[in-house]
Amino acid sequence: MNQGQSRGVRIYDNRHACYFCEKVVLHIKEHLKTHRNQDMVKDILKSDQPNFTSLRKFGDDRHNRKCVEKKQGEIILARRPKGKFDVTDYGPCPNCREWVMLDHLKLHYRHCQSHEKNTVKMRRKDLVFQAQVLAGHLKDEPSSLMSKEVLPIMTRDVMSQTAQNDPLVMALGESWLRRNRGNVEKRKYYASSRMRLCARLLLALRDTKSNKDEKTYLEEGDDDEGDGDVKCEALVPKADDSKGLWHYLKPNHFDDIVLAAIKCAIPNADDEDDLLAPSNAIMLKYDLHRLINSKWAMIVKNGSADDEEAKNCKTLLALMDLEWEERVTRFARLVLARRKYEYKNELPSPKDIEQITKYLRKELDHLELVADNFRRLVALCQARILLYNKRRSGEVETIKLQFYASRSKPSDGIDESLESDLSPVEKHLLESQEFLRVRGKRGRPVPVIIPPDAKRALAFLASVEGRRSSGIVEGNPYLFPNSVNHYARAYESLRFVCGGTRSTRTT
Repeated sequence: MNQGQSRGVRIYDNRHACYFCEKVVLHIKEHLKTHRNQDMVKDILKSDQPNFTSLRKFGDDRHNRKCVEKKQGEIILARRPKGKFDVTDYGPCPNCREWVMLDHLKLHYRHCQSHEKNTVKMRRKDLVFQAQVLAGHLKDEPSSLMSKEVLPIMTRDVMSQTAQNDPLVMALGESWLRRNRGNVEKRKYYASSRMRLCARLLLALRDTKSNKDEKTYLEEGDDDEGDGDVKCEALVPKADDSKGLWHYLKPNHFDDIVLAAIKCAIPNADDEDDLLAPSNAIMLKYDLHRLINSKWAMIVKNGSADDEEAKNCKTLLALMDLEWEERVTRFARLVLARRKYEYKNELPSPKDIEQITKYLRKELDHLELVADNFRRLVALCQARILLYNKRRSGEVETIKLQFYASRSKPSDGIDESLESDLSPVEKHLLESQEFLRVRGKRGRPVPVIIPPDAKRALAFLASVEGRRSSGIVEGNPYLFPNSVNHYARAYESLRFVCGGTRSTRTT
């Protein structure tokens, strides 16, 4: 990419791609006039003040999408970047097709809509998702990251098979991978769970449609005569398993979508007023928005925004904004609110915590640091740090060796970026104990204090000699490794320490 300015001097060398001949030229307005035989150019030239801006943006968009597909060429942007350039950070505006930075897409879209009579409000996440599909950053074919991380961990069942065979669900999984690209350890689980949830919705839609067809057929069959020797079951239409979410994401299927979402929240439940998994119905709203936007973007890429299918997507989004809250979300949140009063939160007994802590300290002080005890030391250290800091299990189990090596000592003082989030007790402990920084919720750094009784065992777990003699895979980056190139689960370690009797109450 060419830089925007050089030593404060503006550079007038903007080149644009022609929508008709695909040439990249310097003066696009004058070049487009040479195509005056085209209907689009004729309509523009009829006005008193010909404006080729829209046609220029569509030409640049077509050029950029081909460059992204071929992975070579120069990307034409609305504003040239001044720093490091990454094409995945840019995409076309769903309204005007001008390529802008995705972080600024919401502001640009608002400016685009201000010039039109019929404005449509859209969330920033939906805009970014549409732009990523239009740009070709998200594809129906699995990316290398999807094939390497997500697909291998998915359970081999009908839901996983349904998810992997549906292009919209695969595009949704790619979106979740990109949204959580910074969370290397957990992103594959986020993508897999959302893909399986949407696959469950698709299976429920097929079942709902099949039951409707069966009921309609049987009602019509009651009026027929002379069919007593024919088995009704053989004539009932079967569900079409080949139909994917693309077929069902239409306004005329909205009632079926609502019913299927409720079914996803009450698996194997007899009482329809008691949702066993109300959060599924709430999460499906946001995933459906992304699926519909993905379908719209795929249609526009291969056709026009005025296409009937594209208009149906906008209509379905409007229906969801009008009725989903009342028919699904409010119902699910009422169940969650009722459970707050009915659910008995069994807190662990202080005596149990004291007993477990004494056991951990005794084991860590006396256990011999040899290769045969490596797995036991991993479980003991994980459980000790987890109970000592009261952190999420995912924050403790993904501690890396480099985090441990760069741990802070009491003499280093408390980092100002962490001080505002610390409690008075934590501040007091940090004055005399070592701590390290790990990735917390939403990517924020959080401190993990190292108890004095765990220092000896942690030094052995991090040593090259101890890991090599214990058979740990060379290159495993985690402080608490497992038998392969991954990390040990903190919950399993706590369960091992508690003997499987108090683990649920302790965590």
